[in-house]
Amino acid sequence: MARIRLVILSVATLILGWQSAWAEPKAPAPPKAAAVVNGEVIPLAEFENIYAKGPGAQPNLTPEQHKFLRHQLLQTLIDETLFQQFLRKNVPPPDPAVAKERMAELERSLKARGKTLKQFYEDSGQSPERLERDINAVVQWNAYVKKHVTEEDVKKYYEDNKELFDGVMIRASQVFLRAPRDADPKVLAETRQKMLAIRQQALAGADFAELARKHGQDASAAQGGDLGWFPPSGKNETDPFLRTVSAMKVNEISHVVQTDYGFHLIKVTERKPGKPSNFEEVKDDARMLVAEELRMKIVEDMRKTAKIEVLIP
Repeated sequence: MARIRLVILSVATLILGWQSAWAEPKAPAPPKAAAVVNGEVIPLAEFENIYAKGPGAQPNLTPEQHKFLRHQLLQTLIDETLFQQFLRKNVPPPDPAVAKERMAELERSLKARGKTLKQFYEDSGQSPERLERDINAVVQWNAYVKKHVTEEDVKKYYEDNKELFDGVMIRASQVFLRAPRDADPKVLAETRQKMLAIRQQALAGADFAELARKHGQDASAAQGGDLGWFPPSGKNETDPFLRTVSAMKVNEISHVVQTDYGFHLIKVTERKPGKPSNFEEVKDDARMLVAEELRMKIVEDMRKTAKIEVLIP
């Protein structure tokens, strides 16, 4: 998304303009921010554009669901900003020729689908500046991973997550109640009690999809809480939602699960067995997943000392 600034000059401005030519030039006003991360601004206009093109484009969202999705998107952009700050501090700048070739690859890929780079900006809500930063970050990250992820790391990850590579798939539904971990303790306690009451209804035989439609506060509520199909996680999974759902049986109702976003009640509705995999055939995928876990750990550690100002409700 290219920014377009329209400057409207009145007749009076044109007449008096010569006077200001001798005055000290004024610094441009800083962009309005959705958040500031260690002094780096996430522009509000860019945030709004990405939201409108992405999660906010879903039909029939309630105000609560919009609020939740906006919060999720902003946290994602904050994480991206922290990650790029880490790379700028710890990894040499990318070779401009490599970054340029990555951009050319993107353009060729878009052209093969009958699209232009301009359409990509419009469809995604991204700005050229953000795309350039993202491409540089990818090049830097590849160099970092090559240095810090060993073959032994990849093999261990494969063995710990065998079901994932065998192609096992889980389908689950949830009832979600929004209550971030940093919410007022009274709100957290009340929300947990409400979820416990919903769980009792589910255990007593109430239709889970109807409970999700009635009480759910996320985008899946309109679909009866259905989250679709996704792979299980391994035994070392730290995310409480994924760790719980991966260990559940079909038609099992979970305990109340708390994440950073709120409380979840989960039901596994289907489970597809996979086929035995071979490490040599999937090790590139395994390496990518090891790298992603490393990235998440880096961002988690960065958050512990970062100064983050959220400037939208």
